[in-house]
Amino acid sequence: MSLFTPVNFRDVGEMVQIISDFPNLPVNVLYRGGKIDEFNIPSHIGKSRTIINLRRGKDPIMEGVKNIHIPAQNSVDNYNTFDQSVRYWIKSTIHAILDINNIGPYYIHCTSGRDRTGIIVAALLYILGISADCIREEYMLSDNTNIDLINKALDGFRHWVTLKSDYYDLLVNKITATST
Repeated sequence: MSLFTPVNFRDVGEMVQIISDFPNLPVNVLYRGGKIDEFNIPSHIGKSRTIINLRRGKDPIMEGVKNIHIPAQNSVDNYNTFDQSVRYWIKSTIHAILDINNIGPYYIHCTSGRDRTGIIVAALLYILGISADCIREEYMLSDNTNIDLINKALDGFRHWVTLKSDYYDLLVNKITATST
């Protein structure tokens, strides 16, 4: 792994395994962090093959890496997962990961790798059945986090009745295929 990585960069599977002993989320499949404007080599972001950019700005082009741009609305509280526009943005991001043309490993990022990235990673972990305590702890590994905000998002996930049932099997299959 390179010594130069984006802010708040980490392998989500590795962190979840350390935090919770949850072996079903493999390492080297899902990475998260901040913007990658200064990076042009895939090894700086875990050798990712698909980058999902959640911020307004565009990413640099890296050979052999697909860039997907799904910016969150700046005028919306993205932690409010009761909001229909936030749910649409989350579903759009999940669909991008599930798309057969998008190959992992995946790097999900925004500017700081905390808020927008934290919401999407929390949603993915929630769908996969990771405990709320583990999701909170993984989120809190980022700089300048606020436990009340991730709790707000988790509360919305709990009331989003079809979130797990719509995506669990598809997401497990995609992650399993990426890790082999």
